[in-house]
Amino acid sequence: MGCGASAPSSTIYDPNGPVGVEYFKQERVLGEGGFGKVRYVIKKDTQKGYAMKCMDKHAIVDKRHTNMVFKERSLLVDLSTPADAKDHCRFLTNLHFAFQDAHHVYLVMDLALGGTLKYHLKKHPKGYPESHVQFYAAQIYNGLMFLHSKMILYRDCKPENMLLNSEGYVMLSDFGVSEKFANSDTQMKGKTGTRAYMPPESLRGELYGLDFDWWSYGVTMYEILCAVLPNTKGQELQFPEGRSPAAQDLVAKLLDQNRATRLGVADETAIRRHGYFAEIDWDGLNNRTATAPFVPNSKIANFDAHQDDIMAALDVNQARLLYPTTTTATTTTNHPARAGQNHNRPSRVPLRKTGRQASVALAR
Repeated sequence: MGCGASAPSSTIYDPNGPVGVEYFKQERVLGEGGFGKVRYVIKKDTQKGYAMKCMDKHAIVDKRHTNMVFKERSLLVDLSTPADAKDHCRFLTNLHFAFQDAHHVYLVMDLALGGTLKYHLKKHPKGYPESHVQFYAAQIYNGLMFLHSKMILYRDCKPENMLLNSEGYVMLSDFGVSEKFANSDTQMKGKTGTRAYMPPESLRGELYGLDFDWWSYGVTMYEILCAVLPNTKGQELQFPEGRSPAAQDLVAKLLDQNRATRLGVADETAIRRHGYFAEIDWDGLNNRTATAPFVPNSKIANFDAHQDDIMAALDVNQARLLYPTTTTATTTTNHPARAGQNHNRPSRVPLRKTGRQASVALAR
């Protein structure tokens, strides 16, 4: 998919050896949510930095999101352990380790210290410069295309989930409401996602597929272009003065109320071929040789402590897969527990430990 290969590590770990929170030096909190905190950590033996998502088991159970955590871990394991290292996607936050203790579940992922597109948008009250938007939108497109090539519906495309690394490149994060499909024809119902970024057919209770993400992508593009959410209730989109005709045309076609004619539904590659991306160096993005228009200061805190918006993203009634009825994230079989893994193969540890580690229930 031309997503850019992550360089494999030469460090080899004992596949049966333990990996736990004590293997990491905790530096600072990057963010705070309803389930716990995300911390900047350094693995003591390699001195490599990661983002450690620490989730409280009791909070998970109290909010009835056990299945969601299982789904996210399982999906991240599948994405982060490709058969070929070239299949790693640099535009996603890949999982490196997963483990737990008596009270917490830990996901150790790629580090992105540059903050989110939402955070930095505060400095641009009229929207990002178009050179920034083109650079970011092209990478988000690459990330979504990679997910779709794996039959994964992201379902949470929004500026809050777009992280910047220390070089100013975008990485998609937070896969808690994503779904694994059996094939590209899979359709489902359910009001799952953040409402402002959900396509009209999903809000009407109608079927949708992978193309759900292209509507969310259009909303995200409008927001970083204009610094506000679009009014998509049957009215013509309004753009600030100075936005290019190509930008307006692309966003308008992505936010077409008619799903049958919406850009990206029939042919996802039509988005890349749009004139708005005519000057994008796609190879440079994939190889990380393109110059980012903005390089964040990774030595300062680029995050606001905030409450997790996962409750807003989840409908009270669980989304229901209609066709086909197999190979969903909620029915994925968890892999046997391993306390540690090679650097490029995450520990496949379910919420209940097995093997030589003591069995720990998700909640007492």
